[in-house]
Formats: sequence, C-alpha cells, structure tokens
Amino acid sequence: MDRANYGLFGTHNSTLKLMKTIYALLFCIFLLGSQLAVNAQTLGFYGPYHTHLAEASTNLGHATYLSDPSVDNNPDALVFVTANFSVDNIFVNIYSGIWYNGAEWSIYDETEGSSIMIENSGWNVGVIERGGSAYIHEATAENIEGNYSNLDSPGVTDNANALVFITHNWSGNASGVYVNRATGVWYNGSNWAIYNEDQEGFQVEAAFNTFVADPSEHAFQHVATEENTNADLSYIDHPLLNGNPDARILITHNWGEIGQAMNIYNTSPNAVLYDVIEEQWVITNENLMAIDPNTTFNVLILNLLPGETCSMPLPIDCTMGSVTGSTIGVPNDVESADANECESVGDGGQIWYSFEATEDALVTISTCSSIWDTRISVFSGSCGGFICAGSDDDSCNESQSSLEFQAVEGETYMIYMGGYSDYEGEFVLDISCVPNVGVEESAVNSDFAIYPNPARNSVTVELSISQSEQVLIQLIDMTGRVVVTENISGDKPVHSLDISAVANGIYSLNMTQSNRVLSKQLVIAH
Repeated sequence: MDRANYGLFGTHNSTLKLMKTIYALLFCIFLLGSQLAVNAQTLGFYGPYHTHLAEASTNLGHATYLSDPSVDNNPDALVFVTANFSVDNIFVNIYSGIWYNGAEWSIYDETEGSSIMIENSGWNVGVIERGGSAYIHEATAENIEGNYSNLDSPGVTDNANALVFITHNWSGNASGVYVNRATGVWYNGSNWAIYNEDQEGFQVEAAFNTFVADPSEHAFQHVATEENTNADLSYIDHPLLNGNPDARILITHNWGEIGQAMNIYNTSPNAVLYDVIEEQWVITNENLMAIDPNTTFNVLILNLLPGETCSMPLPIDCTMGSVTGSTIGVPNDVESADANECESVGDGGQIWYSFEATEDALVTISTCSSIWDTRISVFSGSCGGFICAGSDDDSCNESQSSLEFQAVEGETYMIYMGGYSDYEGEFVLDISCVPNVGVEESAVNSDFAIYPNPARNSVTVELSISQSEQVLIQLIDMTGRVVVTENISGDKPVHSLDISAVANGIYSLNMTQSNRVLSKQLVIAH
C-alpha cells in the first residue's frame, strides 16, 4: 500500500498531529460531496445501529445522550460504541463508557471529575439483543485474577476462535464503577477474559456489555503488520469495507493466547476512521502512540451485507449455473420487503437475488443440491410493492425447492432464498434458462394491444388489423401453465378477456394465428 503521496510517514508526535490536521482538511473536502448519516437508525445484521454526533444539543457535562428510538426508555438495551473520527473529524482521545440515566443512554468520559464531553466527537453505536452470547459481564472477586476478569457465557469456554466485543457499562450494576483505562480481551487457554491494558488490578463490580461472535464475513480479526500500519494508523483490508465509507464497525483489542505474536498491550484509546484517498477503514491510537506490528483487533461490521436485505440484492444470471450462500443469522426481511405476497417464505433468514432477463426465457431455479428444508419465491415489482410470480416449498427431494417461471426480456425479478418456518442453513441455488423459440418480441410488434395493464377483473385485447382467421389467446403464468384459453374471431378486433378468477401475478398473454405467435406481458392485481 503506497501512501507516500498522502504524507503519512513520520514517527514524531508533531508530524502525526500535522498529518491528522491535513487528513481532517481532506476529509472536509470529501464531506462537501458526501455527508455521513448521523443519528439515522438502521436495522443491521446484529440489530439497530446508528452514528452519533456529540453536539451541544446532545451533550450534558461529561456525557453525550444518544436520543435514539433503539435505546430511549430501554434500560435493557445492550449498547456497544466505538469512536469514529470520520463523523466530524474529531479525535477524542478519552476512555469512554456508557450509562443509563433512567430514560436515556449516553456515552461518557471515564475521567472522574471530567465536566465536558468533547463537542462534535463521533461514535458508531450498535444495539445487540440481549441473550445467549450477548450479555452484561460483572467482575466479581470470584472471577477476577490480577488484571483480568474471566468471562462465563455461551461461546467463550474452550473456543479460542471466538471474537469477543466489549463496552464498559457504568449502569451494569448498582454500584457504578469508572474504568478510566484501556481494556481488551484475551484467551487463557480455556476461557476468554476482559483485562486492563495497563496491567493494573481489575476493578471489582466493573460491568461490561459483552458480545461473543463466531468468525464470519461480519466478524473477523485485523492484524497490524508493517505493510498495513504506519505509526498510529492500521489499515483494514476487507472486501466489505474497502470503498465503503458508509460501513459502521465496532472494534475491541485482542491480546490473544499466551505465546502468540499478538501478545501486545495497547494502552491507547482507539477509534476508527475512513481514509478517503486509500478508500479503506483505519484503526487508530488516539493518543498518537504507534501501533506495534501483530497488534490484533476484533472487528464487527454492523451493516447488513449485500443479499441480506431486499434493498441490496445480489445479482444472478443464467450464465452462473449455481451460487452458494448462507441464511444463518440473517435478520428476517419478509415483512419490510412485503414478501408475504408469496406463500413460500419463512420466518428465518434469507438471501435476495436480482435477476434481469436479457431475453424471453423459461427460467428454472432450484435448491435440490442443498440438504435442509428450503423455500424459494420469485417476485416482480420492487421491495414493499411485490407481486408474486411463483413460489415453491418441497418440489425437490421432499424438502428442497424447485421453481420455473417465464421471464420477459427487460424485466427484473427478485428471488427469495429462504427456509421453511425459521430454518436456516448453507445452500446451493441452481439456475438455468431456456430461451423461448418462435415468440415474437412484444416490444417490436404492434399487431395487438392489451389494456389496462395492470388489470383487475378483465383485460381488453385489441387487434390492430381485422383478419378473417381465428386467433388463439392464451394466458400463461410464470411456471408455463396455461390458465386461460379463448378463441376469438379475427374480424372482431376488440375482445374482453375475463380474468376475475386468475390470481395476482405476472403473466404472458400469447396470441397465436396460423404459425405466428405474439406475446405481451400482463400484470394482474385485483
């Protein structure tokens, strides 16, 4: 990674301060064209998240109040925070925690006696549902050993690969304890623990919001190396974060297990920032202390990934043959996407795909290669206004799914890949396409018209030229099944077709005369 032209090299504090000043100016220029969303709650992979700006209106004394629907009047909210320089170009360089005043959660400066929260400091805020591997850990005389407190919860015992994230919670117990120092996590060979980076004795009754995640695309380790780290900045190289200034991440320092190269203490407060030149997210020591090689951080991406929500579908086309993925842990998107229009949707996670038809074709999608109870559905329209084009539950191997639908050139279809009830799992989704033969493109013929479109109880078919031959009209659903058939006289150019008994959906209305077949797409919405 070449940053020579960015002026990031140098080891003295004065140079680093100048560097951050230059960076702030560059970032201000960037903000003229792209403002980061602040205080905008979004449903993320693990729950609601938002970015908080500590403005004068939200600050009181040494705290800044979050004032967000996900945490207001919610004492049970499990809040996690990481300082984010890129919100308004402010380095806070404080040890921070959270506390609840009876109505609102706030981020506060751990320095006892502090009377002010740094104005315009920015914070990533994630709210994770309490339960299982998300809980409040309280340090007690029984679980404290020297400068650390052993965790005891699902996922932390005999699991060296677990990724633990922590935020100090002053309100986590009745006593309320300040923790004005850096903390991290480490593995003692059988259990994870929270420890003080300055190696001082751990505080009895200190409480921490704790979340244990398995390694995934959303949760991973970042290791500082000579190649990705310069002084107090360590650049994260991750496909979901690179070029993504809207990403929201949480970090926790990970000391690792005894005997590993990552056994490094880091006493600085940490923050993240987005380098608009390198287009990467960066972890920084806010006290300007250099980050040593092998220093390791657990990183949690709060945002949903492409495919996990209807608004960000993954592309799929006939040339792919098959795609693989997983619905495990993905928040259910059925209600917000209005996907209940199709019967074969479930209550568990799902992956969304977008299929753009490049020609009229019969498309087959299936999960026959998967090994759990799947469901698939196909929709036309957009998220929140779907029309079901077809769905299937158990057509393949009694528990997998297979579905055919008629695609019309130029149309885009949304494919739901999910499971029965709340079932989730890894899947293989196969796709194949057979182009239609002998059907003229509706876009290039004017021999007949249909209206209204969308239609409700009837649709008018109008021939442009009166002809003596009989004309066969067929209404075909997305699976290729003929649902309406009528013969009309060619010398009667206007004909009304009764569709009152036909289900909502997308259909192909075919007109056959002699050896000629014309086709137009019809949407039925009662």
